[in-house]
Amino acid sequence: MLVIDEDCLRLIFEELCDDRCTMYSCLLVNRLWCEAVVPVLWKDPWKFLNDLKDFKRDEQFLNTILLHLSKESRNNLTSRDDINKYINIPQQQQTPLFNYINFIKYIRKKYQCLNVKNVCHQFFYDCTFKYILEQEVYKLLISKCASLKFLDITDMKYPLHEYSGATTNLSCIKELQCKSCDSEELFYGLSKICNSIEKLCVSYTSSNPGLAELIETQNNLKYVKILVNTNAKKIMKWEDKCQMIDQAIIKHSNKLIYLDIPIESISLSFYINLFPQLINLQTFILDGNMLCDTKLENQLLFSSSYSKLQVIHLDCVSFFTAKRLIQNTVQNLQIIWTNNICFDTEDQSKNFIRIIYQNCPYLKYVKFLLKGQYFEEIEQLLKICKFLEGLYIDVDHRINNYLNGDELLDILIRFAPNSLYKLQLNYCEFETKSFNSFFIEWKKRKSLWLYLNNINIKSDNDFKIEFIDLIKKYKDEKVIKICELNEKFNFINDYIEL
Repeated sequence: MLVIDEDCLRLIFEELCDDRCTMYSCLLVNRLWCEAVVPVLWKDPWKFLNDLKDFKRDEQFLNTILLHLSKESRNNLTSRDDINKYINIPQQQQTPLFNYINFIKYIRKKYQCLNVKNVCHQFFYDCTFKYILEQEVYKLLISKCASLKFLDITDMKYPLHEYSGATTNLSCIKELQCKSCDSEELFYGLSKICNSIEKLCVSYTSSNPGLAELIETQNNLKYVKILVNTNAKKIMKWEDKCQMIDQAIIKHSNKLIYLDIPIESISLSFYINLFPQLINLQTFILDGNMLCDTKLENQLLFSSSYSKLQVIHLDCVSFFTAKRLIQNTVQNLQIIWTNNICFDTEDQSKNFIRIIYQNCPYLKYVKFLLKGQYFEEIEQLLKICKFLEGLYIDVDHRINNYLNGDELLDILIRFAPNSLYKLQLNYCEFETKSFNSFFIEWKKRKSLWLYLNNINIKSDNDFKIEFIDLIKKYKDEKVIKICELNEKFNFINDYIEL
């Protein structure tokens, strides 16, 4: 009988960590498997909570947490009648099978999504009770979670930095999620403990010198995601109140390899100072935030060379901004993903495809919008981008109605590189026989991942039955691996960069 040691088992289970059913089954195999699975499941237990409002699981999770409370914490809770009324606190220490708390590496704000009133099956509950119970739980987590990697302090009301074990257990935090309006004192406290944060996600709503101090003191900040309250310009003047936070982020600009940020007119100087210094950026996610303000974007300054940039995701930016970014990437781009690029003319849509294939010979994934039947440009893209794996063609149906899908399929068969196997098409019109011919030719290639949204199939018969039968036939023959007719599906979703 083949015996696998515990280290190998854990590596396997790490790969299966999102497959809850399989992981639960593995718990029951034997003691060795159980001891290997439990640390993986409890590394980030929050992701298994509130699945389909399964509050039974929430209750079990909270009860398991409470089993680890210290005698002092239990006494503090059980001495209060208002708490005993809602939840049964263990009267004496019951020894769990494992020290589950010690395995936790992520503290997510999802704990508040447990919502004590649901766990206790009450419609109303005392806010004081909720505060005291959560405080004891956070004290437990901070003191016992020895290898924390992720911390979410959004709307946090507790002085985590003052809890026992904070100096040691919070010092290894690699990822922080917060709001700029969170507790200033908490930020100041964390700035003295957490200096190894690599990933930062901030929801900007107001000024906070404590947050600026925390960002300033980081030694290896590489990933930054900024969310901006769309009402921010109504409640503050950005330039005056967020300047400290802006300057703290700019200080790390030449170290950043990932930036996800919206463009806001109220903070233009921030971008003008930040963008040219992003010399090591590898992933750039830029959201125009529906401003479509060409005059504003024309004032933006970019680096003359983003030599390491490999991924750009552009949403609601102007053609001019997209063009400048792509042309400054020194031919290293592997993913270009665009939504709602603001084209002033139909020709700009055509020129955009040309800019892509002229500057991105090593492209692997691309999504662009067509405002015309630009088959010659698509052909050139397929010829030049010989490493292309995924192609998403979106069609502006307000102009084209439907793209001639039959001609597109013919071009794909004749010119697509052998590396291409993921294809997503939106607002195209086909004849069933064209798909049949396409699949016959595709037999020589890697199994196809096909996503079709808002398509029109011309047929004398019931095209749905005919097309479904066709798909089934070629799935059975392994020509097609995946075929989805739902626009919610998107082949780029398996790319963690986005």
